[in-house]
Amino acid sequence: MQKVIICDDSDLCRRVLRLNIESMRRDVACVEVSSGDALLTRIQKEDGFSLIFLDLRMPEKDGFATLKELQAIESKTQCTKIIAYSVLASEADRGRALEAGFDAILTKPLSRSELSTLLTRYLGRVSVSDP
Repeated sequence: MQKVIICDDSDLCRRVLRLNIESMRRDVACVEVSSGDALLTRIQKEDGFSLIFLDLRMPEKDGFATLKELQAIESKTQCTKIIAYSVLASEADRGRALEAGFDAILTKPLSRSELSTLLTRYLGRVSVSDP
């Protein structure tokens, strides 16, 4: 079972993303956290996350500040792909996110086809023979 962590201050956004992931992938367990600090705490306590979805606009500590701290604890996240999850969708915003070190950007509102593409790219395909 692969593990994904969703970090967003909006309960609704976390739930929508989690439900979409779970409907597409039986091989993924999702964990939800509501802040950058909660994400950092969880990552330091628990290994094995394959993907992190990180909202860029959160109060207190935004996604960019959280990413910098994640990069500082690289031993815990070196194999983890970090996806910016945000309403910021301009080319400048995308460039800033990729330059900061995000592996990809998923825009809100959620596109199921974009999400499916990202899940396949970073988690691999699900075998049709999987139960």
